[in-house]
Amino acid sequence: MLCMIFVSCKSTFKLNSGIIGSSQYYILPFNQVDDYPFYQKVRSAELTKLEIQQVEDIIQSRVKKTTEQFTAEMNKRNEIYEPNYLRQYLVVYDENGEKLVWINFMCGGEGGTFDYSKELITTADGGKCNFQIKVNLAQNKIINYHENGLA
Repeated sequence: MLCMIFVSCKSTFKLNSGIIGSSQYYILPFNQVDDYPFYQKVRSAELTKLEIQQVEDIIQSRVKKTTEQFTAEMNKRNEIYEPNYLRQYLVVYDENGEKLVWINFMCGGEGGTFDYSKELITTADGGKCNFQIKVNLAQNKIINYHENGLA
């Protein structure tokens, strides 16, 4: 007897981690006690694979520009750099019910003693090596871009 099982995977299922290009990403739960980085009344939300693609479409040109600028800076110092940003996502609904996605970009990939899948990593320095983008999915646009300062 031959038994076949077909499984359909919609592109709307919930994810906690994955890969975009060559970059690892993690979707972290939003901590209701600490309102960083939203500083407004928000509630936790989830992000689907389809929404991750929407976010990527929105931020693609900004990420490309930052990566090109950082690569040029490294080349001036005769340092070779292959951009590979580890990403952490926080996802919330704002007071209007619009989904906001904050993405924390850190170059260099994984390392150290951090659990990037559970700990929100914040840094003060690093320039274009560490930057953050906030997206409003309902408005389909970037609402904030922040590049870290240089030490």
